[in-house]
Amino acid sequence: HQKNMKPLPTITGKQQVSLLLPLNGHLQEKASAIRDGFFAAYYQDPSKASITLIDTASHTMSENYKKASEQTTTFIVGPLEKNQVKFLANQTQLPTTTLALNYSEGFLPPQLIEFGLSPLDEITQVTALAKQAGHRKVLIVTSADAWGKNMKKQFSENWETLGGKIVADFSLSPEQNILDQLQTLVPDMENANKLKTPRFDAVLLAANPEQARSLAALFRFYGLNTIPIYATSSVYSGMASAEDKDLEGVYFCDIPWVINPTPEMQHATSQLKALHPEAGFDIRLYALGLDAYRLIYQLPYLSSNKNAQYEGVTGTLRLKNQRITRTLTCGQFVNGQIASLS
Repeated sequence: HQKNMKPLPTITGKQQVSLLLPLNGHLQEKASAIRDGFFAAYYQDPSKASITLIDTASHTMSENYKKASEQTTTFIVGPLEKNQVKFLANQTQLPTTTLALNYSEGFLPPQLIEFGLSPLDEITQVTALAKQAGHRKVLIVTSADAWGKNMKKQFSENWETLGGKIVADFSLSPEQNILDQLQTLVPDMENANKLKTPRFDAVLLAANPEQARSLAALFRFYGLNTIPIYATSSVYSGMASAEDKDLEGVYFCDIPWVINPTPEMQHATSQLKALHPEAGFDIRLYALGLDAYRLIYQLPYLSSNKNAQYEGVTGTLRLKNQRITRTLTCGQFVNGQIASLS
């Protein structure tokens, strides 16, 4: 649908930017991390755009967007909530170029561009990594929630497209014992003296850090640690911890900030850890905020050349069909540290 989208004009003069985020309610923490990253990029920008922050948790999307458009805005960043992005996607035209921070489906009005941390970017790359390593028969393991079900579907579609075979798929839930499920695929699993010959040669995993650590520990305990695990970034919190040693050998693809940080990024992470001593600060959303600000200036270039790319902190960014796609960096846990594969 990008054929309807003309290249964005090169930026001249001071940008008037409206940032639309839910600063109250259940998405407040996520929005705050994005806002902090956005303003960190703003403070590094010598030409400093003029920014108006609009809380999308109050008033309707229609009212908030109208307010943003009326403030002599040259560019809008946001919204974050999927249903609000969908509302904008359903319009035929928008008055202002808008960088939404989530994805919808289907066609978009020509002024709307979507950018977010889509796990599909990770799944595409991590399945390709497993295929390049010569694996053919996989076991897919995901969390039992709606997100996990979606990841299972995406893993399956990607792996089959690559010509691979799915031996089985398991859900990680209290009701289903992973050990019982594994025994159906690994003859003599509990016999310590027997060489294990599982029916799969790799695992594709989408789960939270605790679930991932338990699965990796289980594989080690039963002598299955020769079977590599390829995972989404959800297995790692984004902040280093002593528990990371339990993820030994696990491969995953993530934003460059996490896998291969520059000294500046490492310094920023230390400062953010000090500011947010409680666990739960999302470094990836902070990085999304940084890149969202920088894309205001990069989009004219990305929209003028289909081969154009920008090296962001969330990945190598390209504009395709009005959506920003990310090429990530892949790594592996080695001795409790992340070793970059590139």
